[in-house]
Amino acid sequence: MYRFQLSGYITEMSNLLKMSARLLLLAILIITSYQPAGAEVLLDKPYRGISLLQCYASRTQCRNLCNLLYKAELKNNIVAIIADGTFGYNLASLAYCADVLTLDQRNLKVLMYAHSGPAARVPRDYRGQPGWAAGVPARSINWRIQHDKAFQDSYRAHVRERIRPAVMYLLAKGAQPLVGWLEDNFSENAFVWFYVLTAEELGGLPVEYVRNHVHGHQFTPVGVTDEVHTIDPDEGIENGITFNDGFEVQINPCMKVKDSQTSMADLEEVQFNMGLQGNAHINWFGPYQGRGSRHPLKRKFRSPTACEERAIIKLLRSR
Repeated sequence: MYRFQLSGYITEMSNLLKMSARLLLLAILIITSYQPAGAEVLLDKPYRGISLLQCYASRTQCRNLCNLLYKAELKNNIVAIIADGTFGYNLASLAYCADVLTLDQRNLKVLMYAHSGPAARVPRDYRGQPGWAAGVPARSINWRIQHDKAFQDSYRAHVRERIRPAVMYLLAKGAQPLVGWLEDNFSENAFVWFYVLTAEELGGLPVEYVRNHVHGHQFTPVGVTDEVHTIDPDEGIENGITFNDGFEVQINPCMKVKDSQTSMADLEEVQFNMGLQGNAHINWFGPYQGRGSRHPLKRKFRSPTACEERAIIKLLRSR
């Protein structure tokens, strides 16, 4: 009798141990295979994204463009925005993009331009418009940033009030802030002044600095990233940022490509080749930068059509 009871007990214990082992194995498989929702579908490509230069001027368009980039499901995203006040100042728009584009373990770089060089090259077109130093000629900016304390102080205040809050928000979201100057026109000495004054106002925050030089100013200090606006891989750089800003693209695949335009297929090739050279690439689409007025805040801003959205997502997810 006792042997029978002992035998039954041993059998029961053996079954319990087997069941426990199965449950433990199942738990291990669940834990090791778990990923946050959506993370497993993100496409791991070199950093690429779209231009948001005008983002502060239209909250609706800004959100739609950031939602589009979110739908592309890229692991590594990059956007660029003019943050000198040319298109106004609306941190809520940038915050929305940072919120969306850091979801599901996405990586996000945001390039903020603290000054707009095009405004300095044609100053009479920008007088009376928003933006730091709007309407001031490039030559005057180069001299005053080195010798005019009041001008230096105004730039410091601009960085402190407009750039620093955005940097702080991006860092809090786990995004990487980049600060540059759009097509800067700066002499070597002027660039060093802008670089140092900006770094001082940002107080040692982990910011990556970028130089987008034009008109033969090729000096880039050690520790500063190069940025080039081009669609020609032979004019590209390595381990920097490339941007087709100013090169018109036919976004709608149903429309004929004009002689002055680049096709989406060609832009795919540009984006791919730039990535092979270690560059982050930003895609620019002119129709979204506003139409109807030279004054940035008086322009009408439209969002991508459904057809354009599909074409841009295809571009972003291409090889």
